[in-house]
Amino acid sequence: MWRDWALVGVPVPTAVLEGFLRPEMPYRIIAVVSVAGLLPTLLWRRIRPLLMIAIAFVTAGLLLPLTTGGDPPETYTSAAFLILIYALCRWGPAARS
Repeated sequence: MWRDWALVGVPVPTAVLEGFLRPEMPYRIIAVVSVAGLLPTLLWRRIRPLLMIAIAFVTAGLLLPLTTGGDPPETYTSAAFLILIYALCRWGPAARS
């Protein structure tokens, strides 16, 4: 599905661009690498929505505060993970959702 690849392919350069254009953002490199590294979870959101949302949010919840001293960097690009919440409600089993 080309749309799924576009869904991942567009936010990755956008996250890198955001890292360059926002010098006030603390821990820019960590934020850009973590967001770009977790975006591939969007590729499997239809097949395994619960697993993908768990991977994305648990990893972000554990990795970012630990590496940034408890203050996770705020990136606009991380809003792409809201698609995982939609995918869980749309394609996930109702009992697990």
